[in-house]
Amino acid sequence: MNYMTSATEIGKRMRGCRKSCGLTQAEVAERMDLSINYVSDLENGKKNMSMLTIASLCKCFDKSADYFLFGVEPEETTITMEGILEFIPTMPCDQLERLQAYINSLLALKKELSN
Repeated sequence: MNYMTSATEIGKRMRGCRKSCGLTQAEVAERMDLSINYVSDLENGKKNMSMLTIASLCKCFDKSADYFLFGVEPEETTITMEGILEFIPTMPCDQLERLQAYINSLLALKKELSN
């Protein structure tokens, strides 16, 4: 993974998100509480983003920082009952005991909430 992503690459991803959402630079600027000129500079790679601006960008487009910084989306992890049942027999005893305690706590909570 390349850890030296340029402002131009991040700007291209930002512009792509904006266009795919059908938003103008003015609308993005309003959502992110930035000036239109600053949004334009970011999209054109003329400015670097602060951590707060990256966080705002992620929130604005509901994307991960991995997407803007590295061009990749994190893999979705889907947990299935079958996967859990396959995993349980491979767990060490101490982890099984913790899992049992956790399940007992959940059952107690369910009982308490149903009263």
